[in-house]
Amino acid sequence: ARAASDGEGRASDGEGRASDGEGRAPRAPRIAKRRDGPRAPRYNAPVDAPLCIFLHDRRYDRVFQALSLARAAQAMGRPAWLMLFYGALEAYVSGTWDDPTSIARDAGDAEWAVRLVRGFEMSETPGLDELLATLRAGEPPLRVVACSASMRFLGLTAAEVQPKVDRIAGLVTMLEIAGDAQVLYV
Repeated sequence: ARAASDGEGRASDGEGRASDGEGRAPRAPRIAKRRDGPRAPRYNAPVDAPLCIFLHDRRYDRVFQALSLARAAQAMGRPAWLMLFYGALEAYVSGTWDDPTSIARDAGDAEWAVRLVRGFEMSETPGLDELLATLRAGEPPLRVVACSASMRFLGLTAAEVQPKVDRIAGLVTMLEIAGDAQVLYV
């Protein structure tokens, strides 16, 4: 039996659902794959795909989270990249990001921040500098990239930044590095 019309010239299955005229649901349109350049970063990638972490914030808990994600990727044998922007880049280059009290300074909820700072201070967790050094020396090594635009906006020079990172790059290069990687924004 052929499908009925929905009254506006579109095929339906007689119960108001769209149909291809033969009683089947219509197929979703195919999206052409891009062949002329790098693919867009992925948010849900295979478990063996590289991990690319975009880190904006200087706050200790967020930097710790980014490095913990890189640590988990490394434990799985996945390459990882840490892309530093704005506050994260400035705090890393200046050597001020390994300070748990930055949570209390930058967070809106003082009670929560004090609890979290106490937790970090009482734990046996390595500090950010130690964790980063371990990750960069590990296998596969964590690679650190500084955003060139963030450097300009913050007044940081290549002489200040280059010794601390693997690469200075703009957004286009960062997206090329990300390629088929799983991308996380912290």
